[in-house]
Amino acid sequence: MIDTGDVDAFLGLDVGKGEHHGTAVIPAGKRVFDRWLPNSEPKMRAVLDKLTAKHGTVLSSSTSPPPLAPCQPYELFVDALTPSGSGGLLTVTFLPLGGFMGALIEPSPGTKDRRREVMDMRTEATERAELVFSLFDANGNGVLDSEDFDLMTGRVLEVAVASDDGAREAIRAAFRRYWTTLATELDANGDGVISVDEFRPFVLDPERFGPTITEFAEALSALGDPDGDGLIERPLFVSLMRAIGFAEANIHALFDAFGPDVEDRITVTTWARGIEDYYAPDMGGIPADQLVAVRAV
Repeated sequence: MIDTGDVDAFLGLDVGKGEHHGTAVIPAGKRVFDRWLPNSEPKMRAVLDKLTAKHGTVLSSSTSPPPLAPCQPYELFVDALTPSGSGGLLTVTFLPLGGFMGALIEPSPGTKDRRREVMDMRTEATERAELVFSLFDANGNGVLDSEDFDLMTGRVLEVAVASDDGAREAIRAAFRRYWTTLATELDANGDGVISVDEFRPFVLDPERFGPTITEFAEALSALGDPDGDGLIERPLFVSLMRAIGFAEANIHALFDAFGPDVEDRITVTTWARGIEDYYAPDMGGIPADQLVAVRAV
């Protein structure tokens, strides 16, 4: 029999091989935590330390049973959910997923829908996310860090020579926000790096990353229109996309998929919308998929 009288928060863990999700409520019924969790033991510890430090004793339940063999994904949680010396007592009990705890472990309706969308579009959406991760890893160290975004900003500005100061500052700010959003949301242990497993589910979450992408899309597409006529010509589009690292054949295929006019131009709005669609977990067969397609040399 479990006495929950001294429990300060109830944490439900949805454990997957690649992505994990946690939802916590306090006895009063208020949801105090509802987000994707990092697939990293140190970062998981840091998240849980914050939760226990703020709320006290935490009772946890998971969708997965303890592993029959070592090194399965669940083992991470068994270890990470032990008291870590932060001063907050963390009580871990594995319960059947019925009744209250069964309901708790399901994320909020919106989050549950987003999780299903990410899984449904796993092949197309995650391939887009993984590609942009590899390109943004400008220093080639296998993770994302602040240096990557400094390097990427410099590369893009090198080809945006016709843009005015306002447009150049806007893309600097957009790259800066891209990194700071990742660091704030995902770098729980403060080591200054983001892995692809952390990056993938987060950037495919429109509610959490959508505003950041909207700013980035508006800033990047504006660089393609230095004369302010609302239209982007192919050569500048290709130069900006090559600066980010996309393959030229794929860039041309994307531009064609956007439906250029008779003078081989697309609108700023079309490109901005295409950038936002690139990060959409529920979209496939879209122009952005041209950037992932393998093409003959």
